[in-house]
Amino acid sequence: MGLRLLPWILAFRREYKAPEMFDCERCQAGTTRDYRRGINCGYERPCDRRGPGAALNVPFRFPTPQVDECPGWLIRLPQVWETQVAYFWAEKGELRTRYPDGRDLTVLMDHVQVLSSEQARVEAWLVTPPEKR
Repeated sequence: MGLRLLPWILAFRREYKAPEMFDCERCQAGTTRDYRRGINCGYERPCDRRGPGAALNVPFRFPTPQVDECPGWLIRLPQVWETQVAYFWAEKGELRTRYPDGRDLTVLMDHVQVLSSEQARVEAWLVTPPEKR
């Protein structure tokens, strides 16, 4: 789910000039543990989580996927970051430069395609006039 969320979160941060949105370090430093439990923070133990999750669609006007865990945690998962790096290199046609060891990149490329298709959805949504969304 983090792969599908990442382009929407990045677009939200740009659109609203809110780079701190879903910034886990700021959240942990500036909120209570009770609050984080209420948004199902992934850094809290699963047995301690008790909230309805982050109300992702409430503050946004973006048609983001619904999630139970906090989106900040989901987009910070290692596989999401690895896919984002691979996406960057794949867009330039240089994926083998990044991964020169000859490993099988089939699964990674599947993830890159998911990220790429969601990025295309975000871009299409952003250029669509608000009255036609």
